[in-house]
Amino acid sequence: MATNTMDDGEVALENNDKTEESTSPPKDECKVALSDIPFHLLESRWTFWYTHRPTTLRNSSVNYDSCLKKLGSFGSIEEFWCYYDHMKFPSELPLYSDVHLFKENLKPMWEEEGNRLGGKWILRLKKGLSTRLWELLVLAIIGEQFNVGKEICGIVCSIRPQEDLISIWTKTANNQIITQRIKETMKKVLNLPLECPLEYKTHNDSLRDNCSYRNTDRVRYLGLFGDFCYYLISNYRILLCLILWATVTAHLFEAIAARQICLQLNIDQDSTYLWMIQTFILGYPSLSILQGYKRRGLCFTINMSSSSNNQQDKPPAMNLSDAEWKKKLTNKQYRILRKKDTEFPDTGEYNKHFETGIYKCAGCGQELYDSSSKFDLRCGWPAFSSSIDTSVRRQVDADGYREEILCATCNGHLGHVFAGEGLRDASGKIVRERHCVNSASLQFQKGK
Repeated sequence: MATNTMDDGEVALENNDKTEESTSPPKDECKVALSDIPFHLLESRWTFWYTHRPTTLRNSSVNYDSCLKKLGSFGSIEEFWCYYDHMKFPSELPLYSDVHLFKENLKPMWEEEGNRLGGKWILRLKKGLSTRLWELLVLAIIGEQFNVGKEICGIVCSIRPQEDLISIWTKTANNQIITQRIKETMKKVLNLPLECPLEYKTHNDSLRDNCSYRNTDRVRYLGLFGDFCYYLISNYRILLCLILWATVTAHLFEAIAARQICLQLNIDQDSTYLWMIQTFILGYPSLSILQGYKRRGLCFTINMSSSSNNQQDKPPAMNLSDAEWKKKLTNKQYRILRKKDTEFPDTGEYNKHFETGIYKCAGCGQELYDSSSKFDLRCGWPAFSSSIDTSVRRQVDADGYREEILCATCNGHLGHVFAGEGLRDASGKIVRERHCVNSASLQFQKGK
């Protein structure tokens, strides 16, 4: 609390009766000359202190000590009112101000010999409530209503931007019986409800994290879990390491799961490694895409197995070298079938081709599509609603989103398959999926 005529934290005591004569004795800041009035002595002598620190200096103990101003000491009721009558209310003080009432010769500092083994009970208040509660607590402290002997060192009222705080400093933090009695008496004196939360913080903790009101012991009342949380909060570097370790471990397991899905979908080894790296970096979003492909891939496997009895004999798998493929195919066919290129739209030979027959793989001659499954979508490439039995193999495209279709015999690139587009063929039947195929990957056989 500052006085109405405060200058650098000093209190000017005003004479409200008559103007003093020039010969009247000067008033000392610690004593009031009232020799003709009987004093009502208090059990202990107390001192008012005041601090106001700029925002840039709040975390420096050196600046705190230099900003600490002694307002005056008193040992009687009369002396107390001489100071208190001329002090500003807490609600009138600027932000980052603190008013202290401590026992004489004891500074309101954590490292002070009489304070360092203790702690403080903290009450957080909404703005506007501190004035009344501060006055009740001041009167209770000097009136010795707590009945705990010398265990109370002092009290503090702190003015902050979002809230005000009132705290009681205790002498020893490890005496649970005394600290609990102080807490209960504080609630009784201030007429606080039983469920009103009070936080306790030792001065050793304040010295360690260089803060009075953060990382308090509120979490410790949650038992062992609260103690563990308090330990993590106090040692935030360990907490960060635990979070990092948990994140890396989770992403590693997701990458392993992605590998298993890739094996089930028969994805090649290079693409599997890419999926594992992508899943390790992105985590669950990447894994969920693979799981979607897995669900569709499993359904496709079931459809294949159900028609396997009617499957005709297919040519043996072709494993030619790159040089042999170059010799066997045209430049355009090699570029699309083996290098997975895409021809320009509306340039393919079979885009507007609707004769009756069978479309084979241009690389190995495997029968891929019946002309009855072809429909005119006008998308720029030949479109088929289904393939012949198990002649077409599927895998996740290198872009991670589309589904690539390949010849099951020679692994030649055909194009991509798209599902759920709501398309209809020439007869008006809904098309479940569309095989978008490059003309250069096909070879037409008429009339079969």
